[in-house]
Amino acid sequence: MNLLFDVDRTRIVRHISNVYNDGELDLDSTCAENAQVQLKVSRQVKRSIKIYNLDMIISVRYRVNSKRGIIFSLL
Repeated sequence: MNLLFDVDRTRIVRHISNVYNDGELDLDSTCAENAQVQLKVSRQVKRSIKIYNLDMIISVRYRVNSKRGIIFSLL
């Protein structure tokens, strides 16, 4: 989402946290965790990546103040 709205990742994380804290959306219905495995030198590193649905993207869009966010809402 930070690439989509052209803002810093920390702003996106803060807005997502606020969406959940305000009770605007439910974590279980808007977020899924997928495992990503990477090979680092001689070992495998497994990380959990959060994937958000369109409802969360739209909610974050209304909280982000950026030119690309405005363009996204016009599409």
